[in-house]
Amino acid sequence: ISRVNAEFVTLFGYTKEEIEGKQRWTELCVAEDRDRANNYHRLRRTDPANAPHSYEARFIHKNGSIIDTYVSAGLIPETRESVLAITNITDRKQAEEAFRETNAYLENLLNYANAPIIVWDPDYKIIRFNQAFERLTGYNAGEVLGKSLEILFPAAQKDESMALIRRTASGERWETVEIAIAHVGGTVRTVLWNSATLFGA
Repeated sequence: ISRVNAEFVTLFGYTKEEIEGKQRWTELCVAEDRDRANNYHRLRRTDPANAPHSYEARFIHKNGSIIDTYVSAGLIPETRESVLAITNITDRKQAEEAFRETNAYLENLLNYANAPIIVWDPDYKIIRFNQAFERLTGYNAGEVLGKSLEILFPAAQKDESMALIRRTASGERWETVEIAIAHVGGTVRTVLWNSATLFGA
């Protein structure tokens, strides 16, 4: 590293004197990313067409913490020197991880809830179908995903049930409405159905 700016000093916690002329930039990468960064560095000189201009990499702050970054790299024309622009995306990566954890939690909550839960899209095609709903209807989720919601209702009550459900598209919410559900074995079960639209989902 021959030169760093003030933002680099702020991001990594080192002084210019500790960095300039003393450290290789790839030495600041976490071990798992170092070989990849070195390979990209080599490709920029030997096979630039296959060298990515931008990629994510993790670096180590002076205090030992990990910094998630987005790196944009290139060669300085008429030299063999490289220039790197490094953007801190740690907050974004942490938010993504928190979202994944929340999503996994909600996935488990939905799948293993004792209450039958079903989700459909604006075209009334089934997009979620939990295990309790499988037990209620006898259908496997794979058999109904992408199918019309109508598949769940006995033929005699299908139009009435769908008319009730379409009312929720305007924001109407029910607490308890009785709806007949058809089991694949031929029996009909009456359930208390709560329905609401998820806006912005």
